[in-house]
Amino acid sequence: MCIITLSQINPMTTSLYSIPIEKIKGITKTNLPKFKENLGIHNLGELVMYLPRNYEDRTQEFTLAEVTPGNKVCVKILVIGKYKKEISRNNVRLIVNGVDINGDTVLITYFSSANWYDQKLEVNQVYSLFGIVENNLYGQTGFKINHPEILEQDLDSKGKSLTPIYPSTSGLKQDTIRKVINNGLSMLEQLEIPELLPANGYPPIPYCSSPGAPLDYLDINKLSFKESLLKIHHPPVGTSSQDIINRSNPWIVRLISEEILARQLSLIEAKNILRKLPCAKIAANSSLVQKIIADLPYKLTDAQLRAYRDVEKDLASGNAMLRLIQGDVGCGKTMVALLSLAHVVEAGYQAACIAPTEILALQLYDNIKNALVPYGIKVGFVSGRLGVKAKRLVNEDIKAGNVQVVVGTHAVFSEWVEFKNLALAVIDEQHRFGVQQRLEINAKQKEFKIHTLMMSATPAPRSIAMTLYADLDLSIIDELPPGRMPVETFMLSNKRRHELINRIRYVINYENRQVYWVCVLIEENENYNAHSAIQALELMRTQMPEVRIGLIHGRMKDQEKEEVMLAFKNHELDMLIATTVIEVGVNVPNASIMIIENPERLGLSQIHQLRGRVGRGSIDSSCGLLYDESISQSTKNRLQIFKQTNDGFVIAEEDMKLRGSGDIVGTAQSGEVQFMLSDLAKDHLIAQTISAFAENLYYNEPELAAKLINRWDANKQQYLLA
Repeated sequence: MCIITLSQINPMTTSLYSIPIEKIKGITKTNLPKFKENLGIHNLGELVMYLPRNYEDRTQEFTLAEVTPGNKVCVKILVIGKYKKEISRNNVRLIVNGVDINGDTVLITYFSSANWYDQKLEVNQVYSLFGIVENNLYGQTGFKINHPEILEQDLDSKGKSLTPIYPSTSGLKQDTIRKVINNGLSMLEQLEIPELLPANGYPPIPYCSSPGAPLDYLDINKLSFKESLLKIHHPPVGTSSQDIINRSNPWIVRLISEEILARQLSLIEAKNILRKLPCAKIAANSSLVQKIIADLPYKLTDAQLRAYRDVEKDLASGNAMLRLIQGDVGCGKTMVALLSLAHVVEAGYQAACIAPTEILALQLYDNIKNALVPYGIKVGFVSGRLGVKAKRLVNEDIKAGNVQVVVGTHAVFSEWVEFKNLALAVIDEQHRFGVQQRLEINAKQKEFKIHTLMMSATPAPRSIAMTLYADLDLSIIDELPPGRMPVETFMLSNKRRHELINRIRYVINYENRQVYWVCVLIEENENYNAHSAIQALELMRTQMPEVRIGLIHGRMKDQEKEEVMLAFKNHELDMLIATTVIEVGVNVPNASIMIIENPERLGLSQIHQLRGRVGRGSIDSSCGLLYDESISQSTKNRLQIFKQTNDGFVIAEEDMKLRGSGDIVGTAQSGEVQFMLSDLAKDHLIAQTISAFAENLYYNEPELAAKLINRWDANKQQYLLA
């Protein structure tokens, strides 16, 4: 493998991403696949952007007596003896006896790789060892260290910086990752890395210098890109490693803000490119749509009408539509999709509607067929489970244009499905589809770009929606149709479980209702204080032997899950015990009670999605939060916030504030385009600050914008254009 030496680098012309990982010292044929496939590192740029998850201070050496037991420190030890201890045929330990400069003794044990450590540690030699120092057990004097690391003398920038600890993977030692990254950083130091942030007009970036502290504002231009990156990998001694991890250190804020800016610019560019692509231009004011609206037995909400007008305007613009409709479960997104399908079909084109699972696709197919067939529109269904003959027949109809609306699973993307003139793709539950599928659906139409309408019942917090969806036009349905009853939410300690079971038994037997019971675990786990689905099933069958109970969880095959859901939908089951796999699921109007065990272990947005499984019929519905008695007051307060509102957007904002996790963003930000450093749930203040500035920069300094996109998003453009 040919390695690039520092003398071969042209600092003026070499870019971060132009040096493949294979050319970096320390990469071998053995570890190359692990860096590429397991860590996702393919070049120098991705290598130096692979940031530490933690740090260790190895710059100070202690005597054994100075160490507080349980601390991980560096001690200098003289080896005075060693021997191997065979525990079993394949389990040999190395026991090392040592003393420090004061004569205090230490027992060192290596539980694995005994032969390797036996060769490295010689009697009567002094070594710097790094590990957790503890008191010896069973009344023995001295200390013990299990499996300490042997430090090299020149490691860690000659003792001037903290030692980075990187996210690891099977088969790659921390030492290997560190050495390869250090070699990459040496290359980085040789390169001329331009400063790409604009000299004027860049807004001060808000950040918290410590948890709970008032906001500070950082002048980004005072910190260079290269210096920030180098210091994050090797912070000087005295730097608070926790500040870097908590994103309250100026160096990490500097890099995060540039990445978010570049991502914003990239999305704006993708949106502009899309606007220039040829697509079907479909006139507004569809007479068929007006007839469908007039025939409805109810009035559409203002929010539904606004969303449809947005779609209508997009279709008539001559530019490719890429619109996302967001709204809570039950807000009427499907009706907007139906009107959009009818609009396109009346203009002489075909449309497709795709759902993430077979059972959801069938449910969607029934709804669309019942709504559109009376108006002379032929609707077809596509699934990977269709037989060879059925596939051939349905494809013949699609190819000939006899089927005007095709509903199905991701099988719609398959090569065997051929359209005559597909103009619109409606994607339900957008976060379940990667952008690769969006690329595949566009490949179905060679002559022009397909209009794409996506729907999601997973609201993103408004504070980060502009950053997440800068490449999309966004329509929000923020009101429920009249007559839709809000779900009443109550909280109950798990000590009252049997009281709750008795109530459920009554409503099942005497009111003929159906019940969901959701658990966070499939099986009992000693590491988690939570009730499992298997335990719940056994308890319910004991307490309610006459009740028909089903079980569904993530380890079941898709077909098994769909069979259980169908049985529940057809009221062949009275109660469904499930894990969170039912978060997005089938419409069962008779299911009016949702019980969620250990809700403290879920995000508020996820609980909200589960609550959306009930309240779909005309009967009063309720959602019970069966929480663990031992939860903290702050956790209880979080659940109280959820109890008090049914607004998914409010809940998403609260979830982000309280948990500070990426769960909300994770479901919304699907597909292959991901941030390297940023986490919008944690960095939403930075994202809000940069959103407005990004558009100005894109149009006023296009050359600078292009350089920023190239630094951070060069390899992702195909996905952004999906």
